[in-house]
Amino acid sequence: HRECFKCSSCSEVLEGRFHNRDESLFCPGCFEAHFLPRCCACTKPIADGALTALDCTWHNACFTCAYCDAVVASRSFHTTKKSKGDAHGSEVRPVCDACYEGKVLPKCVTCSKPIKGSCAVYKGGKLHKECFCCARCKTPIGSSYYEREGVGVLCKGCLD
Repeated sequence: HRECFKCSSCSEVLEGRFHNRDESLFCPGCFEAHFLPRCCACTKPIADGALTALDCTWHNACFTCAYCDAVVASRSFHTTKKSKGDAHGSEVRPVCDACYEGKVLPKCVTCSKPIKGSCAVYKGGKLHKECFCCARCKTPIGSSYYEREGVGVLCKGCLD
């Protein structure tokens, strides 16, 4: 009977589209509510085009850079911790390459460019190893250096 053809969840008579799951029938709304994964960003159900990353499921269009909102679903990305007040459910957020270099990586106190990889640390500031140079001969400082008041950092050869 037509009136016996009902959704297993809400008992509404099924007309048109329906879903069959584990030998039970569901209207589109109940199927969506009970079985579809939810996007980590917008919390809406994901019917197709799902992306799983950072221990979350996302719509491709919702997998965006934490800083500039550019979609990073089909590109390489870095990660950052979410900030307070961030509505996205994931504890870690994707970051595009440009924002990672411009906003996440530490900047060299000498040249102001992002530091990728290892660096030198001098008086609390980070520097590219090639930017940490002798004040006299401009040769990059190796593992040991000397400080002379009024002059700055010197290599062993320029110590006098």
